[in-house]
Amino acid sequence: MVQGGDQNARLLNQAVETALDTGTASAGGALTLTDAQKDWPVNIWSLGLTEVEIIEGTGWGQHRLIASNTATVITVTTGWTTVPDATSRYAIRLLAPASVVVESTLAKFLPVSKALVFNTAEPAADADILGAAIAPTNSPSWFRVYACFSNAGILRIRRTRAGVTISENLYEAAALVAAASYMFSFPVLAGDTINFWYSVTGGTILALRVLEIGAAE
Repeated sequence: MVQGGDQNARLLNQAVETALDTGTASAGGALTLTDAQKDWPVNIWSLGLTEVEIIEGTGWGQHRLIASNTATVITVTTGWTTVPDATSRYAIRLLAPASVVVESTLAKFLPVSKALVFNTAEPAADADILGAAIAPTNSPSWFRVYACFSNAGILRIRRTRAGVTISENLYEAAALVAAASYMFSFPVLAGDTINFWYSVTGGTILALRVLEIGAAE
């Protein structure tokens, strides 16, 4: 009798052996394989866990780690010994055990602590609260903010992207009630850096905690 755990392991191993995608090249280069029939999301194969293998035709038997991809072109990390051509059939496969892939994927769903300010005097009004701006670990994801200030004021996100900084008022630009706690969530992408401003000074930041949340939203 096959135990549940053994069956799951077998299914995972089969998943690793099964190609993620296959096709026939339309052209090749020293470090590339082109398939004009594809429309892949950019860099979907550049996880450091996938390889492309030539399974028929010119270059048969070669396999290379994938560095990046466009919609139709795969770039490999090491040059081909024999450059693929229009006779080359290929398969894209996982290199790592499925458990590693699953774990690395699940890790993106776990909260990541990004900042914590506790019982600290407020800086000047509308000045950076965090000593250094924070950036997302994963993209896209969400920052979840828990905030409590000793005095009433407006809490603002200061988002910088490509050298441009904008202010985004939380709580519909209404003042937070003194000593009341609030929770906010907002989206962040790779390239964003985030800081926070408070519209008044002279009080205390009782608590300001920022967590990065993956698919929890």
